[in-house]
Amino acid sequence: MFDRSKAQVGVVIFIFIAVLASIFYLFLIARYQRDIPFLRTSAEANWILYYLHPDTKPRSNDFINITTDFIKDFNLPSVPPKAELNIRAFKKYHLWINGDEFLPSPAFQVSWKKMDTLDISQSLVKGRNTIRVQVTYDYGPPALWLYTRGLQENIRTDTTWKTSILGSPYFAAGLARDCFVHPTALDGPRPFRSFAGKFPMLVLFFCISCVVFYSYCYLQKSAEPVEHLAARFFVFTPGFILVVSTIIWAVAFINNASQISVDLGFDAPGHLKYIQYIFAHHTLPLANQGWQAYQPPLFYAISTVFFSFVRLISCDETANMTLKIIPFLCGVGQIFITYFSSRYVFPDSTSKQALSVAFAALIPMNIYISHYVSNESLCAFLIGVLILVTIMMLSKESSTKLFCILGVVAGLALLTKFTTLVVLPVIALILIYKLISEERRSLANVADYFVLTTVITVSLAGWFYFRNWINFGIIFVGNWHPVTGIH
Repeated sequence: MFDRSKAQVGVVIFIFIAVLASIFYLFLIARYQRDIPFLRTSAEANWILYYLHPDTKPRSNDFINITTDFIKDFNLPSVPPKAELNIRAFKKYHLWINGDEFLPSPAFQVSWKKMDTLDISQSLVKGRNTIRVQVTYDYGPPALWLYTRGLQENIRTDTTWKTSILGSPYFAAGLARDCFVHPTALDGPRPFRSFAGKFPMLVLFFCISCVVFYSYCYLQKSAEPVEHLAARFFVFTPGFILVVSTIIWAVAFINNASQISVDLGFDAPGHLKYIQYIFAHHTLPLANQGWQAYQPPLFYAISTVFFSFVRLISCDETANMTLKIIPFLCGVGQIFITYFSSRYVFPDSTSKQALSVAFAALIPMNIYISHYVSNESLCAFLIGVLILVTIMMLSKESSTKLFCILGVVAGLALLTKFTTLVVLPVIALILIYKLISEERRSLANVADYFVLTTVITVSLAGWFYFRNWINFGIIFVGNWHPVTGIH
């Protein structure tokens, strides 16, 4: 006989183990995989680097040659009988001690995350000594980690080292930290000063929020239910909020479309080149043929068809500008998804539905990406549809039709951006729990549903990833991957 409580416990344990396994896997690849630029911290020394001035200008080419010199002078009262130096570098290094050169070991040349241990006894002298390390990384700021053993006062990398980049004057080294604040950032407004300047406006909005909140609480306590009041005042209904939000979005889009250049936005030039490549060659580029050419093609194929149609009746400049319509429609589409989802989640509360729609319409990131040419908006829209379909499946009895729809949407989402894979396991676990725990389906029946969904998804999107495997030997290719030659 089916034991529902045991099934629930089993699902919870499975999810817990899956989460732990994922965290452990991320830890292992971050620590040991050489392709991941993760700097492992330790008590022996600090990772140091040259403070680079922040630059927000788009890169004119892919190659960045940044060679950094790290220098440390120190005094020895006597030469120790044995001294060793331990070094890591991000990612290539040359080391000199008093002019004697030390080359990286073969193990370090295989992986920069390996620590080199060098015997430096023969290169030390009584009195002043100099350690100089030249570190090179072609695609980012070089960093150094080093400490010695056997000296009267051991040396370790810290802010007492001097650094120079490309022959510039030497400055004190900075610590490589993920919470690092560049000195130039301190020239701008400080948080507390900005807070004090905006405090009156914040108080005003706080008071308005309090009035709205307590008004809502008062209506809830009144004799007439708040949903009935919302129906009486049409402005509070979810349908009205949806219409008003769509109109405001449309007005904002029309106003901004001509004022924002089509090549502005996150990686917008790369997205435009992808579309132009399809238009010019009538085929898809390979991952090594452009900065964004590794992306799945659905957004770019739709955009190319749209571009070709508009170009027949207008000029190239107008056709380029109208490419923003697709992200805009996807952004508005997410508001509609929230509208339909809220009707399932809050079936008895029109006020909560209206608040959900208003919240979706005001999400800053959705507003931002909907104004620029990018596949992010289409990916977000399709993931939203996936979530909507999942909510529908949780609200009614599972059926083959719903799992087929889920497979189609998942396939289209994977043809837009492969980061969709982050969402799919979560959806799968939720549906497995529902099928086993609530509907009490057999494992064979659950397997049938998911095999069907997987076949549909792979049929729609699998060809693109198989194409990557044929051309590059891997399924998932990013523009950072060495096989593309683009960094």
